[in-house]
Amino acid sequence: MIRTLFILLSIISVSFVSCSNNNDPITISNAWVREPPPGASITAAYMSIQTKADDKLIGIETNIADKAEIHSSTVNDQGMVKMQMLNSVDIPSGKPVEFKPGGTHIMLIELNRQLKNNDEVKIILEFEKLGLKEVTAQVRGLDYKKKKHDH
Repeated sequence: MIRTLFILLSIISVSFVSCSNNNDPITISNAWVREPPPGASITAAYMSIQTKADDKLIGIETNIADKAEIHSSTVNDQGMVKMQMLNSVDIPSGKPVEFKPGGTHIMLIELNRQLKNNDEVKIILEFEKLGLKEVTAQVRGLDYKKKKHDH
Protein backbone atom coordinates (compact mmCIF):
# COMPACT_ATOMS: atom_id res chain seq x y z
CA MET A 1 0.00 0.00 0.00
CA ILE A 2 2.76 2.48 0.86
CA ARG A 3 4.44 1.81 -2.56
CA THR A 4 1.14 2.66 -4.33
CA LEU A 5 0.82 5.87 -2.35
CA PHE A 6 4.44 6.75 -3.12
CA ILE A 7 3.84 6.30 -6.84
CA LEU A 8 0.65 8.35 -6.65
CA LEU A 9 2.42 11.16 -4.80
CA SER A 10 5.27 11.09 -7.31
CA ILE A 11 2.90 11.29 -10.27
CA ILE A 12 0.87 14.22 -8.99
CA SER A 13 3.91 15.99 -7.50
CA VAL A 14 2.35 16.97 -4.24
CA SER A 15 4.80 19.70 -3.32
CA PHE A 16 3.07 20.70 -0.12
CA VAL A 17 3.87 17.34 1.45
CA SER A 18 7.57 18.12 1.63
CA CYS A 19 7.12 21.62 3.00
CA SER A 20 7.43 22.32 6.67
CA ASN A 21 5.70 25.22 8.35
CA ASN A 22 4.68 26.15 11.85
CA ASN A 23 1.37 24.28 11.50
CA ASP A 24 2.96 21.07 10.23
CA PRO A 25 2.72 18.30 12.86
CA ILE A 26 5.97 16.72 11.58
CA THR A 27 9.30 18.51 11.10
CA ILE A 28 12.08 16.78 9.19
CA SER A 29 15.49 18.47 9.11
CA ASN A 30 19.01 17.73 7.89
CA ALA A 31 17.90 14.85 5.64
CA TRP A 32 20.80 13.33 3.71
CA VAL A 33 21.93 10.11 2.07
CA ARG A 34 25.49 8.81 2.12
CA GLU A 35 27.00 8.47 -1.36
CA PRO A 36 27.75 4.78 -1.82
CA PRO A 37 31.08 3.59 -3.23
CA PRO A 38 30.98 2.84 -6.98
CA GLY A 39 29.10 -0.38 -7.67
CA ALA A 40 27.56 -0.62 -4.18
CA SER A 41 23.86 -1.47 -4.01
CA ILE A 42 23.24 -0.27 -0.46
CA THR A 43 23.52 3.00 1.45
CA ALA A 44 21.98 4.81 4.41
CA ALA A 45 19.80 7.86 4.96
CA TYR A 46 19.88 10.14 7.97
CA MET A 47 17.70 12.95 9.33
CA SER A 48 16.14 14.49 12.38
CA ILE A 49 12.41 13.91 13.00
CA GLN A 50 10.27 15.89 15.41
CA THR A 51 6.51 15.70 15.90
CA LYS A 52 3.99 17.80 17.82
CA ALA A 53 2.30 14.66 19.21
CA ASP A 54 3.62 11.25 20.25
CA ASP A 55 3.84 9.03 17.20
CA LYS A 56 5.76 6.13 15.72
CA LEU A 57 7.65 5.78 12.45
CA ILE A 58 6.36 2.50 11.01
CA GLY A 59 7.40 2.43 7.37
CA ILE A 60 9.66 3.88 4.70
CA GLU A 61 9.43 3.92 0.92
CA THR A 62 11.62 5.35 -1.82
CA ASN A 63 11.78 5.03 -5.58
CA ILE A 64 15.60 4.81 -5.50
CA ALA A 65 15.81 1.36 -3.82
CA ASP A 66 13.83 -1.87 -3.82
CA LYS A 67 13.79 -1.94 0.00
CA ALA A 68 14.04 0.65 2.75
CA GLU A 69 14.38 -0.46 6.37
CA ILE A 70 14.89 1.15 9.76
CA HIS A 71 18.09 -0.09 11.41
CA SER A 72 19.92 0.58 14.63
CA SER A 73 23.66 0.20 15.16
CA THR A 74 25.14 -0.56 18.55
CA VAL A 75 28.64 -1.34 19.76
CA ASN A 76 29.07 -4.29 22.13
CA ASP A 77 31.64 -4.64 24.95
CA GLN A 78 34.21 -6.07 22.51
CA GLY A 79 33.91 -3.03 20.22
CA MET A 80 32.01 -4.93 17.52
CA VAL A 81 29.24 -3.04 15.71
CA LYS A 82 25.93 -4.86 15.51
CA MET A 83 23.15 -3.70 13.21
CA GLN A 84 19.56 -4.67 13.91
CA MET A 85 16.43 -4.08 11.83
CA LEU A 86 13.64 -2.27 13.69
CA ASN A 87 9.92 -2.51 12.92
CA SER A 88 9.28 1.00 14.20
CA VAL A 89 10.79 3.94 16.06
CA ASP A 90 8.95 5.92 18.75
CA ILE A 91 8.88 9.66 18.08
CA PRO A 92 8.00 11.42 21.36
CA SER A 93 6.21 14.75 21.17
CA GLY A 94 8.52 17.77 20.91
CA LYS A 95 11.77 15.77 21.15
CA PRO A 96 13.86 15.38 17.99
CA VAL A 97 14.81 11.81 17.13
CA GLU A 98 18.15 11.69 15.33
CA PHE A 99 18.77 9.20 12.55
CA LYS A 100 22.56 9.36 12.33
CA PRO A 101 25.67 7.35 11.48
CA GLY A 102 26.44 4.86 14.23
CA GLY A 103 22.89 4.96 15.58
CA THR A 104 19.37 4.65 14.23
CA HIS A 105 19.30 5.11 10.45
CA ILE A 106 17.44 4.14 7.28
CA MET A 107 19.01 1.51 5.06
CA LEU A 108 18.33 1.83 1.32
CA ILE A 109 18.84 -1.65 -0.07
CA GLU A 110 19.13 -2.80 -3.70
CA LEU A 111 19.63 0.65 -5.19
CA ASN A 112 18.26 0.90 -8.70
CA ARG A 113 20.89 3.42 -9.85
CA GLN A 114 24.24 4.78 -8.72
CA LEU A 115 23.87 7.81 -6.44
CA LYS A 116 26.30 10.69 -6.74
CA ASN A 117 27.12 13.71 -4.61
CA ASN A 118 24.34 16.36 -4.73
CA ASP A 119 21.69 13.99 -6.17
CA GLU A 120 18.30 14.27 -4.50
CA VAL A 121 16.40 11.28 -3.13
CA LYS A 122 12.68 11.29 -2.33
CA ILE A 123 11.78 9.31 0.77
CA ILE A 124 8.28 8.79 2.16
CA LEU A 125 8.03 8.19 5.88
CA GLU A 126 4.92 6.50 7.25
CA PHE A 127 3.80 7.42 10.75
CA GLU A 128 1.29 5.43 12.77
CA LYS A 129 -0.97 8.42 13.57
CA LEU A 130 0.12 11.28 11.34
CA GLY A 131 0.27 9.35 8.07
CA LEU A 132 2.72 9.97 5.25
CA LYS A 133 5.43 12.60 5.03
CA GLU A 134 7.61 13.07 1.95
CA VAL A 135 11.14 14.35 2.42
CA THR A 136 13.88 15.18 -0.06
CA ALA A 137 17.34 14.10 1.05
CA GLN A 138 20.51 15.31 -0.62
CA VAL A 139 23.27 12.81 -1.39
CA ARG A 140 26.52 13.76 0.31
CA GLY A 141 29.79 12.61 -1.20
CA LEU A 142 32.13 10.25 0.55
CA ASP A 143 34.43 13.19 1.35
CA TYR A 144 31.63 15.41 2.75
CA LYS A 145 32.89 15.45 6.34
CA LYS A 146 36.46 16.24 5.29
CA LYS A 147 35.30 19.17 3.12
CA LYS A 148 32.97 20.41 5.85
CA HIS A 149 35.85 20.61 8.35
CA ASP A 150 38.24 22.26 5.88
CA HIS A 151 36.09 25.40 5.67
